Amino acid sequence: MKNISLRTYNESLEKLKKRNKEIAEFSEKCANERRELENKYRDLIWDLNQKIRDLERKRDKKIENIKNKNSFYKSEILKRYVFNQQYVDYTQKIFGMIDLFDNELEETIPLEPVDIIADDNYKKIYVEIANNNKPVNCCDLIIHINHIFSNIMYSNTISYILRMSAGWRGEDFILKSSHSKEILLKWYQKNKSHLKFKRKHQKDIYLFKDVLSELSELETIYKQAQELYKQTQWQLAYLYYKKYYYENYYSNGKETEEYKSTLERIKIIKTERKNLPLLIADIETEKGREEFSKKLR
Repeated sequence: MKNISLRTYNESLEKLKKRNKEIAEFSEKCANERRELENKYRDLIWDLNQKIRDLERKRDKKIENIKNKNSFYKSEILKRYVFNQQYVDYTQKIFGMIDLFDNELEETIPLEPVDIIADDNYKKIYVEIANNNKPVNCCDLIIHINHIFSNIMYSNTISYILRMSAGWRGEDFILKSSHSKEILLKWYQKNKSHLKFKRKHQKDIYLFKDVLSELSELETIYKQAQELYKQTQWQLAYLYYKKYYYENYYSNGKETEEYKSTLERIKIIKTERKNLPLLIADIETEKGREEFSKKLR
């Protein structure tokens, strides 16, 4: 601006004051209109919100009643069919055992272990002392567990232990650590009847007697499966179980060699055993399955 004067400056100031006053007055007018509108609808909105909350409570109560009704019905249904569920679970555990017939434990127990708890075709369990390279408590008293019962439904309380220790290598679990082997040996002799252990970096405590009990039960079922599998009916039941598995639960299961081998084995048995008490073709019908189930019992 080349021509600037105080007069123009003062006039501009007055005009800006007038502008600001107009803005303030209009803003106040709008604020008053807003407050009047809010007051007008406040009670109506409160009433509507209250009605909404009442409707939500009624809705939630009805939903809770439906959930309770469903839970009760489901509970009653489960009670009614508890035997059937147990029977199916146990039979499928038998089928799982048949899968393990070719499993062998090739592991050898090391020389001079502290104790050999089990050494047979189903399990190898022994106790030994190993160095852990720690500056303090440099010795670990370890219980080594290995068994053939992989991919089986275990007891929930010790499923982690059995799952970890199944396989060709097994798993080591630390019973106690100390700076002295003699202390560990004395401790083991004193406590071997009620051993407890846990996995590294875990808080859960496992009782060794529970592990032994579960392995003993699995061994019994394994031997039962061996006897049942001598019967043609059980061979077929197992093969149809595997067939169903590959068709419904295995990705591209029908393309696997195992599936094709299963079909071939079914065909061979049907050819060799034409005089079965039940026609094989009927096994996949509802009535046929019922009759077949009766014969399996």
